[in-house]
Amino acid sequence: MNNILKNSSHNQIDYKKKFLFIANNNEGFGLSGGDRIFVELIRNWRNYSEIILMGSEESMEIIKRYNIDNIKLSVSDKKNNSKKHTSIINLIVHTIRRILRGFIGIKNISDDVRKVDYIYSVSDFLPDLIPAFYAKLLNKRAKLIVGYYLFAPSPFDPSSPYKGKNILRGILYWLMQRPTYYLVKNFADYIFVTSEPDVNRFITNKRDKSSIIVIQGGVDITESEQYLNLGDIIPVDKRKFDACFIGRFHFQKGLLELIDIWNNVCKVKKNAKLAIVGLGPLEHDMVNMIKKYNLENNIELLGFCDGEN
Repeated sequence: MNNILKNSSHNQIDYKKKFLFIANNNEGFGLSGGDRIFVELIRNWRNYSEIILMGSEESMEIIKRYNIDNIKLSVSDKKNNSKKHTSIINLIVHTIRRILRGFIGIKNISDDVRKVDYIYSVSDFLPDLIPAFYAKLLNKRAKLIVGYYLFAPSPFDPSSPYKGKNILRGILYWLMQRPTYYLVKNFADYIFVTSEPDVNRFITNKRDKSSIIVIQGGVDITESEQYLNLGDIIPVDKRKFDACFIGRFHFQKGLLELIDIWNNVCKVKKNAKLAIVGLGPLEHDMVNMIKKYNLENNIELLGFCDGEN
């Protein structure tokens, strides 16, 4: 993940200063791309700067999982043990609760907030972003950084993945992003995105490309490249899996479409096997879809995997 440090150590951002990271929205579904980015930033920047992490108990568990020390932790809310926000009502309640707990969390460390140089909202979700703006009000001198890594598709787009029973979820997500996009575009000092095409979305008369930084998170392929370079590779016909997907089980990742595709693959190659690595809110739907197509012997859900597995 060295590219994260390289790309984000921009000449305008002095990562030897004091940072407040706000990771208040984490729901504990494995490790999202935004989670990976903020973890790697903390892992690298803690050697140069003073870092405070204010966030949910799930975010603290991530930090402990990777044995990251030498930073100050402030828990805003206890771990969510509900049914993973399977309903719209639960999602709304979760969002409101985490926003309120975020306000309280910032207030509890207000003395520290007034001393930081940068405030980083690790996502554009309201439980991260609104407390970040509150922190900015307490410390107008600090620069506000926002991670904006995923855009909700328009519910009117025929290719939107939010269909059927999930259409309300898609509409809610899209509506919630309208105000966050406006706030970030007009008031953030720096914006982190994950792809070059997203840069233009945030250019204004007051902000040029130099303040919009592309951070390429994702899978560290160093070990797989080393393995492939050894030459002693398992022949294709002796491999356990024919294909592998790695990613969060999210509506915009195309997981349900992948199972549809694999069903067609298995009509051509009966014993084709697919490994799926990850966790997320779509897991229940994926399991049902696998059973519907009788693909239990063709698709293996391996859960969250990290490091050597």
